[in-house]
Amino acid sequence: MRSSKLALLGALGLILNLQAQEITLEDIWRSGKFRTDYVYGIKSMNDGLHYTSLDRSRKGSAIVQYSYETGDSITTLFSDGQSGMENFRMDGYAFSADENKLLISTNSKSIYRYSATSDFYIFDIAEEEMTKLSEGKQMHATFSPDGKKVAFVRENNLFYKNLENGGEIQITSDGEWNKVIYGSSDWVYEEEFALVQAFQWSPDSRSIAYY
Repeated sequence: MRSSKLALLGALGLILNLQAQEITLEDIWRSGKFRTDYVYGIKSMNDGLHYTSLDRSRKGSAIVQYSYETGDSITTLFSDGQSGMENFRMDGYAFSADENKLLISTNSKSIYRYSATSDFYIFDIAEEEMTKLSEGKQMHATFSPDGKKVAFVRENNLFYKNLENGGEIQITSDGEWNKVIYGSSDWVYEEEFALVQAFQWSPDSRSIAYY
């Protein structure tokens, strides 16, 4: 009986305490008082000790490696000065699974909320060599798990490029704007379900599943 009374008193005290703390719509929506903190714009590296970030300044942009322990910059993996092109500015990047190559996007043009077409380049970090992925603009360029190929969407069709021999393979051919879409989603899927890229490599890098 005593424990029940103590529990009841505790519940009443909690209710009174909550009533004393007035919560307004301004707290929730305007001031962000209850908004969670988060970290964005970084990519963890395989060793678990470092991360990378795309640093932009008036002079250009660079992919910089940092230490988790100290927060200090360790090295610059790529800067737009290494592209050999004037006014080159990175919009985003992705590593191959072994972190030996970078897939860099530039000149991006938005389509819907998340999707965009871009010019993509592949940068070999050890060799410091940069090559263009393909002609025209592409979407959703993605390394295969073994890092030897890159799949992408162009003009509603799905392709992949063999990085070892430079060959480009067209997987579909009847894609048509506003009619048939391969490897990407249309507006409603992107807007309501956050489904943008609609293809995925198999773990052995030998197949691609796609919508």
